[in-house]
Amino acid sequence: MTDREYTALIYCRVFHVENDNGDAYTDGIMKMLDTLHQREQTVLHHYYRYGKTLEQVGNEIGLARASVGAIRKKAIIKLRHPSRLRNMSMTNIKNGK
Repeated sequence: MTDREYTALIYCRVFHVENDNGDAYTDGIMKMLDTLHQREQTVLHHYYRYGKTLEQVGNEIGLARASVGAIRKKAIIKLRHPSRLRNMSMTNIKNGK
């Protein structure tokens, strides 16, 4: 999966949409992912980029499935913070927001 596909998927999860319609700002999303804790980045990467299940991710990093799910949920909530949302959308970048 390319960075563009990966960031579009993250964008869709954060904004609760089915398709990003080209609005996902890849560089901005990658920068926002870098602001997360390493474990959160790892969970999102394995879950969304590689399509692994929560159980598979848990086995890989040594956590229970429920813990991985909680980390994933917390990371997505963090990405929804207004200070991060501004950097994830091409619409905001084009409009100077």
